[in-house]
Amino acid sequence: KYYSAKEYNDKTFYSSLLSLDVYAARKAIADRDHDGAFECQYVDIRCDPYNPWRSIDGSCNNLNFPWWGATNTPYKRLLKPNYGSKDGAPRYLGKDGYPLENPRTIALKVHYPRDIFIDISNYVTIFGQFIFHDLSHFGSVLGEDGEVLRCKCGSQNPDCINIPIPKIDYYNQDKQCLVQIRSRPSYPEFNCYLPYREQINELNSWMDLSTVYGNTDQVARDLRTYEGGKLRTSSFKGIDGEFLPTGCPAYTLTKKFCFNAGDNRVNQYPLLTSMHTIWLREHNRIADALWKINPEWDDEFLYQLARTIAIAEYQHISYNQYLPILLGDQITDIFGLRSYGDGFFMGYDPEIFPNVANEFSTGASRFGHALTTPFESQYDSYNNLVKNNSLVNLMFNPRLLMYPDALEGFLRGCQKDAANWFSPHLTDYLSNYVKHDIGPHNPKDGFSLSAWNVNRGRDHGVRSYNDYRPLAGLKKARNWNELTYIPKKAIERMKQVYASVDDIDLWTGLVSEYPLPDGVLGPTSAYILARGFRDWKYGDRWWFENGHDEKIRLSLEQIREVKKTSLARIICDNSNIDKIVPNVFLVDGKSNYEVNCRDLDYVDLNVFKWFGPGQNYDYKKKI
Repeated sequence: KYYSAKEYNDKTFYSSLLSLDVYAARKAIADRDHDGAFECQYVDIRCDPYNPWRSIDGSCNNLNFPWWGATNTPYKRLLKPNYGSKDGAPRYLGKDGYPLENPRTIALKVHYPRDIFIDISNYVTIFGQFIFHDLSHFGSVLGEDGEVLRCKCGSQNPDCINIPIPKIDYYNQDKQCLVQIRSRPSYPEFNCYLPYREQINELNSWMDLSTVYGNTDQVARDLRTYEGGKLRTSSFKGIDGEFLPTGCPAYTLTKKFCFNAGDNRVNQYPLLTSMHTIWLREHNRIADALWKINPEWDDEFLYQLARTIAIAEYQHISYNQYLPILLGDQITDIFGLRSYGDGFFMGYDPEIFPNVANEFSTGASRFGHALTTPFESQYDSYNNLVKNNSLVNLMFNPRLLMYPDALEGFLRGCQKDAANWFSPHLTDYLSNYVKHDIGPHNPKDGFSLSAWNVNRGRDHGVRSYNDYRPLAGLKKARNWNELTYIPKKAIERMKQVYASVDDIDLWTGLVSEYPLPDGVLGPTSAYILARGFRDWKYGDRWWFENGHDEKIRLSLEQIREVKKTSLARIICDNSNIDKIVPNVFLVDGKSNYEVNCRDLDYVDLNVFKWFGPGQNYDYKKKI
């Protein structure tokens, strides 16, 4: 393997955070909970405490602070930012006072392509992207015309943070720069004073399938049929099953044909579109089943209850099946992410500030870029390889799903294809050629995702990677010799582009760490991710297992049924796939062999015949 076990050189890792008693570790983490929180007296949101349904925009989850976790509110910070000036200029100087290295040079020397496959499937990558598109999105600064700012090479506009093309970049010698625009700040969109420039999260901060339902009431309305509680779909002659509704926004890289969903990144490539499609179908499948259980329920009740059940399934799969593989059992247990027993979850804490952390969005959540493979396979129902599709042909090409068995072919291939080993190396297409959607007047092709990630962290004033190591139990390095838990070869490459260990960009440091022995990611990435997922469980009043409020909670019988589901079962119920491995996050083999879909546990929706308080709620009244 690329990382030799003999190179593990951090003896302190398990002697700090991970070796603590679980409860002591949780307390140490909780002591930092209020670091990123702030009060805002200018936000006025009125809430109905008896409403049994979570809002679309995430507001009113916390009745004491209704804007916490809502759409278009600021990110929080795990550590205070380190901007280049008091007015929030990007971080551009190193510890010695000299300019930091060009992000494209860092991409070429540290993040150059290399593909090494492991025993997790591509579902780890694609489901992770689906989750993170549910949680975070920062928009670009807008120009006077209301569209994304135009940033030509040589522009003097401080909101244009273009990356000059270095001499060693033979891919882009026909260009002067890679265009990049600063992320939109929270002020004036969020009417509250912050002591430093903070970016705005255009999504809400909850695990609530907003990828399917949207993050604003207008989007949610546009996606509904208002008949039988169902979502809008489209159908195509000769192809089985419902698909996402069609229609392109005003500007998109897929102008001729595209799908609509709760998140506008749905058309990036077919596997992501397929995941959106599966969950759309799951909502409509549930709504149909509920109507058969009780035909007297009206459209609004069917929609809200089907949405509640689908979100519960999604939360269960994410926390009990996905995160233990991604983070490892030890981190998962320390942060209390997994479900235990058959009782209610009673850990809800209204003092947890749930907003997504900036370090999560600009750093840790971008681990999938390192796991992405250079192709996506399609297999037929007999497990024969039909096609290997290169990323070049996949990106922004949703038409590839418009063939019989195409969606099923991609889903089968996703399970059979192994993901890349977690390392600093991105595949060739992402390193040098990726398409990027940055407005109608800016270039679309030939970007470097690794350079983009580095530059985005500096734009947001994210501190050096070295500052975050102690949060995960690693020593803060005083020099290169103390930079532990990173391979020596990776350190040598970083020495070529960073003058000091205190200059290493967060994303570069995160993807350079050794993976944890029982997980996919390194310790600092795992910490940042786990802390976020802890917030979105313990701070969520509508968490599916939450038993603290009888006005909105599911019954124990309903919770037990939800816990029978799996991503494999969701795929089986909403596609023409009839055989699948029980754990789609692992490749075939060992104890993970194909079974008939009918042999998988399923959720008996009859337990929702008497849902409870929601049936008596007048959701038409105005607050």
